[in-house]
Amino acid sequence: MQSSSLSIGLKYDHHSQFLSRLKRLQYVDFSRNAFKDQFRSSTFKSQLDSMQSLILEGNLLTSIPLDLEEFNRLSFLNIKNNKITYLTNKEELTPLK
Repeated sequence: MQSSSLSIGLKYDHHSQFLSRLKRLQYVDFSRNAFKDQFRSSTFKSQLDSMQSLILEGNLLTSIPLDLEEFNRLSFLNIKNNKITYLTNKEELTPLK
């Protein structure tokens, strides 16, 4: 699912219900959706034990919008072609499991 204006749905998802029933979700491609750091820490709370691949390429992110250490199985993260200019100490990537 690409270029589908998902940023609107996630922006107004104040109760983190958008993905809550997809507990076994392993692969998400949110590329080219004009995301601007709209993720909340609870956006993927139901996928912390299942998410293996997260693609956020081609958005408008200025930082990594998630605490990556919370993901237990994440092995691939694509943040190419965003507006990220530097990583803070918190965002510095460590080798994924």
